[in-house]
Amino acid sequence: MPRDLLDRLLLASAIFLLVFSPLAYGGVEPWALKIVLSVVGFMVAIWLFRVLGGLHELGVGFRSALPFVLFLLLVLIQLTPLPAHWRSLVEFSRPAQASSGPTSPQTNPAATEQDWDSISLNSELTSASLIGLLAFVGFCLVVVQTFRRSFQIRSLLIVIVLLGLGEATYGLYEYWSGRQQIFWYHKVFYTEDVTGTYINHNHFAGLLELIIPLAVAFLVLEYQSGSRLRQETRAFRGWRLAGLVGSLGILCTALVLSGSRGGMAASLASLVFLTAMLVRGQSPPLRLRRFWASVVILTVAVGILLGEAILERFSYTIRDAPQRLSLWKDSLKIVRDYPLLGTGLGTYREAIVPYRTARDYMPVAGLLQPGRWEYAHNDYLQLVVECGLLGALLLFWAAVSLLKWLWRRISGLARWEDRVLAWSLLSSLLAMLVHSVVDFNLHIPANALLFSLILGLCIVLAQASHPPEPAVQ
Repeated sequence: MPRDLLDRLLLASAIFLLVFSPLAYGGVEPWALKIVLSVVGFMVAIWLFRVLGGLHELGVGFRSALPFVLFLLLVLIQLTPLPAHWRSLVEFSRPAQASSGPTSPQTNPAATEQDWDSISLNSELTSASLIGLLAFVGFCLVVVQTFRRSFQIRSLLIVIVLLGLGEATYGLYEYWSGRQQIFWYHKVFYTEDVTGTYINHNHFAGLLELIIPLAVAFLVLEYQSGSRLRQETRAFRGWRLAGLVGSLGILCTALVLSGSRGGMAASLASLVFLTAMLVRGQSPPLRLRRFWASVVILTVAVGILLGEAILERFSYTIRDAPQRLSLWKDSLKIVRDYPLLGTGLGTYREAIVPYRTARDYMPVAGLLQPGRWEYAHNDYLQLVVECGLLGALLLFWAAVSLLKWLWRRISGLARWEDRVLAWSLLSSLLAMLVHSVVDFNLHIPANALLFSLILGLCIVLAQASHPPEPAVQ
């Protein structure tokens, strides 16, 4: 098949995933996740066909590959049946205990030293989580190796911003109209918040926090002196600037009215970082007065209109913090019993049950109903629970290596436009990493997919100051 046809097919598939997964309630439903994984598998298959056919060179520049491969080996060890006396070297909960605390769901008092079992508390959950992880990593790899042309990068970024604008507009309409539906689904959770097409307001905020820095980047580039837009008519350019400022206002308003404290804090942190990078490396100079005037006016307007909602939402922290802290405290008890290799990737929902000391309730349509925790609401703590200190150390090593490489390469980019886009992409990643301290957005398929795409595009821009263009035939 011609290379251009394969490129168009991969680009169309990526755009489909970007649009479909958020609309399908964030991709959390089993049927939606199957579609996402199937399309990602299709994209990986096409990319492998290109590689095997010699149509593209392999070379990601991914410096953290070694620790990540070691992490995958650790997960495979979790799935490998081992004798009981080997497992006892890395976990302290399987043998029956009299007083040190709850035992694992799989603890068998009749077990003998000859029993063979996997380290994972639930091999099916670990296998499913491993497949999901490989799918998102594969998607990121396809992005890095395929979408290297300027028009491809631009097209994907425009789709992302339009997706966020559509989600925010729909969510605000449902919120202000009082209908509070998601298509034909009548909401029973978070009925007082903007959620777009997501069930959970925090996950909707996770989508927006990934997109807002990109919208800021487009606004910055409109003010860039020497931009290609300088040749357009003054009136048309003014409408474009007004549209971008208005779009950014809609995104920020939806984020605030989502009521997600973690989302607001993470987005603020990412915007502070992006602003610092733009001020630090502005060349050519921006029309600073008008640009920062627009930003300040927008910030003041959102603050005046929604300041009361922000203060009210953050005032709930004192009420909600004890339950979250109690959950983290109980999660640390699991780490105490499974310190080295953890309970198995994806097994937190089973591991926490015998360790949870308090009965939990959650509001459903305004009424408190019994509930259970499926996630730790802290992706880093959950990683330590599921993969142990060794697994967390390996991923931390991989992440730090990659971020250092990105920082060094982005700082050295020759083109101002490339630097603006790369810093905005890195700011989006930072927002998600900050939000992950108090939530589990990386376990939501739509947000994990967008995170993988943004990471891939950031790597592409960091690899060279000029993404390669197609050769003239």
